[in-house]
Amino acid sequence: MGITTNLWGTPPADGMITYVGKHLRGGCFHAAGFRKAGVSKSGKQMLQLQTDRFPPPMEPAETGLFRHEIVIA
Repeated sequence: MGITTNLWGTPPADGMITYVGKHLRGGCFHAAGFRKAGVSKSGKQMLQLQTDRFPPPMEPAETGLFRHEIVIA
């Protein structure tokens, strides 16, 4: 999350949100500070990392691994 903040700037006011499938528990997300925030219509668990829980920005070890184009449709 520190790399994300470094590359993309200040997170949105609601923090970061992700969804975890029914068969997964989201252990890595919980370890990163995400907390349960609800359930999607399809039954996936919604996890949220609030802005006050974000780590400080940090540089990636290898920039090539984190430079991807994002297409928003």
